[in-house]
Amino acid sequence: MLMKIEQSEPVEATLSHEVLDEIDDCPCIEYCDEDPKTKCGLSGTPHVHPEDPNHPGAYGPCPVHPGRPGDH
Repeated sequence: MLMKIEQSEPVEATLSHEVLDEIDDCPCIEYCDEDPKTKCGLSGTPHVHPEDPNHPGAYGPCPVHPGRPGDH
């Protein structure tokens, strides 16, 4: 059985200031396997890494997603 797919007009997505602020505040990472120093078994899923003393604030627990898994 063949199904006909109708094309629709593109939908413009608008993000609120709150959503954009949340995105800016979120330090979660998804793919850490690009750098062997940060690679871990959670690469491929959103997660957090422990804070790096050489780069304060770079990682650490996420203030937006406090329950996010991580190796912290």
